[in-house]
Formats: sequence, structure tokens, C-alpha cells
Amino acid sequence: MYRFLTFILILMTIFLSGCTQLESKIEQDFEPSLNCLTFYQSPVVERSTAPIYVMPLAPAQPPNQPKKAVFFPFYVRAQIENPKIIGERLGHLFWQIWLGQKVFPSMVYENKFSYPGKIKARKYAYQKKADLYILGQIKYLLDGGSQGSSSLAIQVNIYSVFSDKLIWSMDHAGRIDNRPDMDFVLFKRKTWMPESPLYVIMKTLALDMARPVKMWADGQDFREALKPTY
Repeated sequence: MYRFLTFILILMTIFLSGCTQLESKIEQDFEPSLNCLTFYQSPVVERSTAPIYVMPLAPAQPPNQPKKAVFFPFYVRAQIENPKIIGERLGHLFWQIWLGQKVFPSMVYENKFSYPGKIKARKYAYQKKADLYILGQIKYLLDGGSQGSSSLAIQVNIYSVFSDKLIWSMDHAGRIDNRPDMDFVLFKRKTWMPESPLYVIMKTLALDMARPVKMWADGQDFREALKPTY
């Protein structure tokens, strides 16, 4: 019996170390039973390389460092039901992530216009004495829920209120797949799927996109942040 338990512990160590190497940054939990151990893993968000089409030539410097930005709901280009509601909710989530990252000293989210367009957005941002206004688009969306695969592709444009110049234009995309269970005889691996995979994907994309913009707004060299960390 002792040798059998030792054998089980050795296999567990090998299995966990292998999972760590193959799928890093994945939270794991396990459920013991009489037959085998069942491991539950958080889903992996597969991301694009986050291409940036327009960016500043240099870090922002005083007195040009932006202090206030206005965010608006995302415009949904994908053919889905209730596009305005989806655009408002995902746009609000994006703003919340950047607010938590303190990308700009002051950030306002305005949803009274749904998707206002450039002219109305700039006018409203000017009235609010903002330096920047931010418009996003959902270019592709597939909501597979907790049972299927989900994908999200977005574009975020950041404009100067005073010159109406496009300062940043960034694309990013992510995907979550509901991976099949894997049975290793003594071990079984299952994927824990969130109730709202799109929210998980949007949070991940927003965090990636926040890094270079925050460094630029802080007057730092943001070029190092353009390299993917995943």
C-alpha cells in the first residue's frame, strides 16, 4: 500500500510539472476520488499579436501629457442580436479595466449616446474639458457560452480632442475553447468554463492594450511594452 501511494505521488508530481510547462499561467484545482484524481483548469485565452497601426512618435511630455479621457460604448460591426446592449456592456467593461489600471488620471464613461460617432464624441469630450476621446469597435464576436468556443476581435482608436488627430489605433483578438476532457488513467483533466467567456476575453484584451498607452501617458518609453508577454 505504501509503495502504491508513493507511486501515485510521483505521478502527480510529474503530471503537475508537465502541465506547468505546457500550459503556464493556468489556475489548477483537483478533486480526489476512489478511482482517480480530477484536475480542473481555467480556460486559456489565446490572443493575437495585438497589432498597432497608429502610435505616437514619442512619450507624452508636460504640458502635453493627457489628464482626462472620455470613453464611449463600442460600436458592434458583427451581425448579432442586441448589438447596442452588447456594445455598451463590453465598452463599459473595457473602461473599467483601464480605470483599474489607471491608464489616465481621469477617465469618464458616457453611454447616453450609444455609439456617437467621431463628431458628436469629440464635441462632448470638448464640453467635458477632456484631452482625449476613445472609440472602440467590436469587429467579430462569437458567444459560445459555457459549453462552446467564444471569440472576440476589437479595435480601439484614441483621438486628441483639440486637434482631432488619431493618436492610437490598435487591434486585438482573443479566443477561448472548451477543451475536451483528457483521461490519463489515474488522472483526469477537465476545463472549467466561465459563465461569460466574452467578459474574460475582453478583460484580457483590455489589460494587454492598456500597457503601452499607460506608459505613453506617464511620459515613459512605451516601445518595450509593445512586445507581447505571452
